[in-house]
Amino acid sequence: MPTILLTGAGRGLGLELVQQYAADGWRVIATVCNAAAQAKLAKSRAETITVGVSRAAQAKQLSSRLGGMPVDVLFCNADFGGRRGMAPRSFDYAERESLLRANLLGAAAVIGALAENVAASDRKTVAVMSRGLGSVREALRLLAKALASTLAARNIIVVALSAGGIRAGMTGESAPSALHSSVCGLRELIVRLRPEDSGKFLSY
Repeated sequence: MPTILLTGAGRGLGLELVQQYAADGWRVIATVCNAAAQAKLAKSRAETITVGVSRAAQAKQLSSRLGGMPVDVLFCNADFGGRRGMAPRSFDYAERESLLRANLLGAAAVIGALAENVAASDRKTVAVMSRGLGSVREALRLLAKALASTLAARNIIVVALSAGGIRAGMTGESAPSALHSSVCGLRELIVRLRPEDSGKFLSY
């Protein structure tokens, strides 16, 4: 049974990823940051871990929980968008710091902490994705490219993914169908990954 670990799994794309992988018989380990998010996963058959993953110490805590467990797919899904269009004098530095920690630095910390778990698996895949600002998505793309080079010796594939126009916390009548289709597309991308894809930005 393959294993996937998903961060940011409490809603939207993350929640749909959990549900689809669990339904297909994968062992799913989902990290959430609070009890409310954990409650949404109660019927998914996923193993939930309530832990923040925006800081290196938290990523190490997650690594300790897993021990040497192989992780076939490590999917770092950031779900903190932040505000857009702030004027220079109203720039919220605290929010931007939280944005970078949640979307970029946290992903880097988790990948670093769990690299050995991924290397010990059969599929050896790392995917990063964010619904944050364009600059954050570009930084994630560069992170994936850099880590692809660093982890190539371990035969680990690292990619940055985009779900197109889907928003992780989207609502409305069309949301369930759109999320389902988008996640199906993302999963198809992941299953088709080859070593030569490592470091690329791929969009469904």
